[in-house]
Amino acid sequence: MNAHLITGGQRAADGVAVLADRRDSSVSLTVTLVLVAAAMVFGVVVDRARKARNARTTAALAISHGLLPDNAPMGFPTGTFERIPARSRLSNMLRDGARPQERYGFLIHYRQGKSTISRTVGAFRSTAHHGHITLLRQGLLGGLNWKDIDIGDEEFDKRWVVKGDDPAYVHAVLTPTLRAWLMTFEDKLSAPTLEARDGDVIAVAEGQQIERIPELLEVAETFDRYLRAGTRQH
Repeated sequence: MNAHLITGGQRAADGVAVLADRRDSSVSLTVTLVLVAAAMVFGVVVDRARKARNARTTAALAISHGLLPDNAPMGFPTGTFERIPARSRLSNMLRDGARPQERYGFLIHYRQGKSTISRTVGAFRSTAHHGHITLLRQGLLGGLNWKDIDIGDEEFDKRWVVKGDDPAYVHAVLTPTLRAWLMTFEDKLSAPTLEARDGDVIAVAEGQQIERIPELLEVAETFDRYLRAGTRQH
């Protein structure tokens, strides 16, 4: 009889343990669902706050720099530039009030794996025809696998990664004057990436930095001016 009692007690204990495990599993699942829901809500709140902040910055820049907000950003080619992939979505466009079809800045966003990449662009639509050339500061992600064109200027080659379809054209337009200007961008983290193709020139900063759009517009147009000078010499 004692054996039966012991066996019955063990079964009862096992049953309680199973119920406890089920309860613990149920609690764990509930906690997990709550955490996932909280993370989603937090993400939505952060995204809305970011968009509101960007909208305020865009409006402030429009007033302080004579720029025109474009609420339906279109007209700039995606997929033409390495720094603006074809799948990019444009937002927060600001056009130059005096030359709205020539100078404008904007944000781009595109998916890369599970992440969203954002960049800030200053674009200048030139009347000149430029060969394809891209300049990226040494050590930045995105230029690690590039086949660099060696310019023959030791200090410049240490600081800048240069890529182009026509090495002869690249050497011709990267005049000592242009290289000297590029060397003034000392901080590799803040230095913009520069790219030119056909009649378009862009200066690109990583991340969402709307406040830098006026600066990037000036950089893009200055780059175009130096390329024109090099082309004339070529």
